[in-house]
Amino acid sequence: MAYTLISFVGTGIKKDGEYQSTRYVFPDKKEFETKKFAEALLELKYRDFSKVIFVGTTTSAWEMFAEGNDDLCMKLMEARSNRSFSDDLKTELENYISEKLHIPVVIKYHTDKIDEDTSLEIFNLYSSIVPEITDENILVDITHSFRSMPILLYQAMRFSVSQNEKIKNVELVYGEYTSDEKCSYVRNLSSYWKYSQITNAVSIFEEKLDGFALADLIEKDWESGSKAIKRFSEIVQTNFCLQIVEVSRQLKNSLKKYPENAPAYLGKVKSSVEKICKLIDSENKKLSLALYEFSNFLYEHKLNVQAVICLQVAVETAICEKFASENQLGDYDWWKDYGQNELRKIESENKKDLKIPLTNLEYFRNQVAHGGAKNKDGNFPHAANIPGIYASGLRGVKNLFEYLEKEL
Repeated sequence: MAYTLISFVGTGIKKDGEYQSTRYVFPDKKEFETKKFAEALLELKYRDFSKVIFVGTTTSAWEMFAEGNDDLCMKLMEARSNRSFSDDLKTELENYISEKLHIPVVIKYHTDKIDEDTSLEIFNLYSSIVPEITDENILVDITHSFRSMPILLYQAMRFSVSQNEKIKNVELVYGEYTSDEKCSYVRNLSSYWKYSQITNAVSIFEEKLDGFALADLIEKDWESGSKAIKRFSEIVQTNFCLQIVEVSRQLKNSLKKYPENAPAYLGKVKSSVEKICKLIDSENKKLSLALYEFSNFLYEHKLNVQAVICLQVAVETAICEKFASENQLGDYDWWKDYGQNELRKIESENKKDLKIPLTNLEYFRNQVAHGGAKNKDGNFPHAANIPGIYASGLRGVKNLFEYLEKEL
């Protein structure tokens, strides 16, 4: 797998006028002594690198990369001393490093003042890095960075990677110097990126019931849970709410296969799945009631369109449960020719509590289904009216359930 290496360039540590080198010790016991960790990563082929992006500031020790070219080295040292590192110097250095290392090289640089006043400028620069990457994998070396730079790059990459579907994998690596042993151990910090992704994915699932990203991230730790969460998310996304009972069973079965000694973060995911299962427990309630409660659940998560459609389906399901069989569930022909007439008869008995709220609900559902079409008066529906219409619809559906129970 091809990787793009992103490596920070710091100011370097000098002793007796020379930049200090260190012996890098890799997990496989291989060693390499150098002043620049990126050189060790490339020489020992830590990954299959196809490109290198160096990130630094106007005062980074760029001259370290110009060893062997005294003229370029002097120009870089002078530019560093007066903070005049330029695009022309950048291009010259890119070409020199690329020819020396036999790999394409890009340099990104910014001001050495890293503060509130410059953070947006630096964030924008860092955000521009990922779109230029064509590989599916990235390795970020934070060894020689200023303390604040990896934090800002990390945030910029979280933003830009989410916009770039080509990127499949982000890894982090760090050379940790140990003074007692006078060497630097290579630490793989890639799990940090995964935990960050999981945190974000759990939040999206909790807030919007979108578990697609979460399902991919937990697949290795909880395969059955991953499949069930993905299926549930598909149902929410497509408004196929009549399939929610089947999905509920799949979620329940996944809970039976919850792994022992699961990672701590999975506990939160498990709690969310249990909440959904309890909500949609149709084994102990009618499907119409399960849909009613699921609709409210969708509305609480600000999925207003799905909530309105699901609530109307709850109405049609309740009529079907009363006057037909489950074979007619979702059968539009039956609803148009028979079920709707039964509902109209019931509505006629109570205009205030049944007809008005249920008619408004159905009318609004139709407007939603037809892309927000104008009503008979030529007016478009407004999102601001949804809370009132939905609250009225909830009361109307509840009144319908109570009416149907009395008629048993």
